[in-house]
Amino acid sequence: AVVAGFERVVRGQMFDRLLELPLAVQAGAPFLGLGLTVLLMLRFAPGPQTAVADEYLRTFHRPGTRLRLRDLPVRLAAGAATLGSGAALGFEGVAIVTGATIGDAVQHRTTKWFSRDESRVLLVAGAAAGVAAIFKAPATGALFAMEVPFRADLARRTLLPTLVSAACGYLTFVAIDGPAPLFPIGTTPPLSARDLVA
Repeated sequence: AVVAGFERVVRGQMFDRLLELPLAVQAGAPFLGLGLTVLLMLRFAPGPQTAVADEYLRTFHRPGTRLRLRDLPVRLAAGAATLGSGAALGFEGVAIVTGATIGDAVQHRTTKWFSRDESRVLLVAGAAAGVAAIFKAPATGALFAMEVPFRADLARRTLLPTLVSAACGYLTFVAIDGPAPLFPIGTTPPLSARDLVA
């Protein structure tokens, strides 16, 4: 739901309005957006700053690190400033860190239900939900979230939670935004509620 709201505001409001402005403004907007992003990250986000998807990798591979829920609004605002101004960035970075942050927060609050070996299950599952939502492709979301931080024993512990969360992320996104494909191709087969349940 967070990814759908973010996408709707940034693509449907900010970027579409930018395209209506004069060409000179469009050309300068990415520089303003990136400047605002730098200011937001320097002022409100603690620690070293990297690309948003790198935060997911760092959190997965370094025991004791977390994606804190309180930092998510700053990351979303920085992503909105970058994407809404037309700067080159994909929605998938914001989607993966949003899902991973929410998954990490839920797991942190429910640690008694997870063993030490399962400490990153919901981090990966959340990332899968975010990617599945933004790409409107549940299988892609699950595979992407599992392959990015790949370790030999990862698939055994996270496959089922990742598949379920990717499906849930996709279904939530299309319930809010509809199942229209990212790139229209000829005719689009109808997608019914029965199809979604299946």
